[in-house]
Amino acid sequence: MSPRMDTDLDYCRYDSLLRNELHPQDIRPTHALCLVGLSLSLNVLADIKQKFSEETPSECDALVCSYSKPLLVEKFELAKLLRDSGLRTDIMHEPVSAVPEILEHCLRSNIESLLVVFSKEEVLVTNNGVDHGKMTFAAAVDRLKKKTEEPLHK
Repeated sequence: MSPRMDTDLDYCRYDSLLRNELHPQDIRPTHALCLVGLSLSLNVLADIKQKFSEETPSECDALVCSYSKPLLVEKFELAKLLRDSGLRTDIMHEPVSAVPEILEHCLRSNIESLLVVFSKEEVLVTNNGVDHGKMTFAAAVDRLKKKTEEPLHK
């Protein structure tokens, strides 16, 4: 028995299978049908993607969520303030029970800021994994707005 060889790309023609699957009541095509299958390793696709992109761009700059209570109105209010200040913002509609898990998600997804709403005017702000503590909505927006206005030092 020969050792199994991993293949990155494989294809096969299924013309005979297609002919066998035609039923008597099916309309007969005027020309021969062709069916081709293609298999490509996901690792190959991931390698190609990595070669063409240096870093995964983030879909948003800030993620707004709430802790243990839905607080939908408050989350939408904070998200509007952030968007009005030029930050691309997304909202988690369901409340979170573990902030570290959401923070880990933000770090993996290149989302710079996590804002966890606790009440009408109290939000916990983290930026790039650094906890800045609880503050008002206005103070949070000011802090994040200043972060985006800072020049990059090389």
